[in-house]
Amino acid sequence: MTQWPEAVATVTFVDGVYDEGPPSVKISFEYRDGGQSLQMGKFIVDSFSGLYNLKVDDTFTIRFNPRKPSQFYSPELATWFTQTKWLFWIGMAVTAAVTSVIMLLRHR
Repeated sequence: MTQWPEAVATVTFVDGVYDEGPPSVKISFEYRDGGQSLQMGKFIVDSFSGLYNLKVDDTFTIRFNPRKPSQFYSPELATWFTQTKWLFWIGMAVTAAVTSVIMLLRHR
């Protein structure tokens, strides 16, 4: 992805998302690919990202796939929370399973 060309993206819409975990926002944006065609994208980012405070008409840098210009990447999309939240859910599932087994064994 570091080989993909860069483009300047412009924010077109920002909406608050209140999911489990830190505060997050959904950001819609547009950019021009290498052929100058208008591309659009959106993502949800949490408050640990530098992109969290973007407002409409703000710009930021992305990279796009030259073979599929609608595919984009920004290293700021991945925060420690987004990269590790699956660990939280696995931990919750294991805890629930162990608790269930303990409760079953106690009631025998």
